[in-house]
Amino acid sequence: MINGKFLLLIAFCGFLSCQRVERTHQSTEEASTKIDLPEPQRLPADLQILTINETFEEERPSLDDYLFGKFFQDRAEFFVIQQSNSKIFNTPVSTVVLYYLDGEHCKTKFIMAENIGARLIAEYGNFKIVPLDEPTKELLAQEEIIVTENNKKVINKTFRKYELLWKLNTKIVRFKVDLDNPTEPFVYTEHVPQYDNLYRNLESSS
Repeated sequence: MINGKFLLLIAFCGFLSCQRVERTHQSTEEASTKIDLPEPQRLPADLQILTINETFEEERPSLDDYLFGKFFQDRAEFFVIQQSNSKIFNTPVSTVVLYYLDGEHCKTKFIMAENIGARLIAEYGNFKIVPLDEPTKELLAQEEIIVTENNKKVINKTFRKYELLWKLNTKIVRFKVDLDNPTEPFVYTEHVPQYDNLYRNLESSS
């Protein structure tokens, strides 16, 4: 029988792979396309749920039951909340993953069941779009990126694998679309601007 430690090791290896993939995607931003839109509106109140604005001490008592694991000599902690009751932009969230580095809440990942790209564009305004595979990269050079559908500006539905990126003053916002991924087709992430450097420092010092 496979013991619990082995399963945790497999999950951790998968997590590290995802981190490396995310950094690889970030390295492709030089080839991304910047889209200029009207100025963003006010941040909606429902985005305050489980975002990076709360302190570790305030959140920790309610998170102990959701601890996925501790890594890098316990300096990194990850909490997974499945079947979450949270909503962002009035859209249900299926899973929430919270990332703590040295006791600080640095990143939140929301796995969505619906595409909230149009709502994010309306909210945050100007963005970059990063292709995540060659077919999408080729289509970006050929097709209109923003189209109007039911009087709303939306991303062209011919694109199947891409990431939208907003660099705000206090955090980085990403929305990944992968229509070929049945378990995580839509992923909304927000993290502190220095997250990648913090994570690399933990990784190299362990």
